Amino acid sequence: MHDPTEPLAWVARAEEDLALARSALRRKTPLTYGATFHAQQCAEKYLKALLLARHQVFPGTHDLAALSDLCLQNEVIVPVTKGALDLGPWQRIFYGEWDGQRPKRVVFKAMGLPVNRDP
Repeated sequence: MHDPTEPLAWVARAEEDLALARSALRRKTPLTYGATFHAQQCAEKYLKALLLARHQVFPGTHDLAALSDLCLQNEVIVPVTKGALDLGPWQRIFYGEWDGQRPKRVVFKAMGLPVNRDP
């Protein structure tokens, strides 16, 4: 890679991995292991390119879930059971502004089964 701090360098490598994955699947006998490896590498490099473009630091990891979480930025999923936060004994929620104050928008989305409130 020419410059690991340049997002477009990561995109170029991601495109190369995508081409290799496609090539592996187009064979008479598809190379599925190789295709899935290069598909994962492609996704990883695209996520890292996005993080670099946003000037976000990311760990040296191949974990797509961890990289994806970093890309989601401010989204938080909080478990609630019977109307109360359902956190583990060592879990806490903190809010911090690390890049200066700015206008914010809070969106609350509830997912789950309806609760019968009749006694």
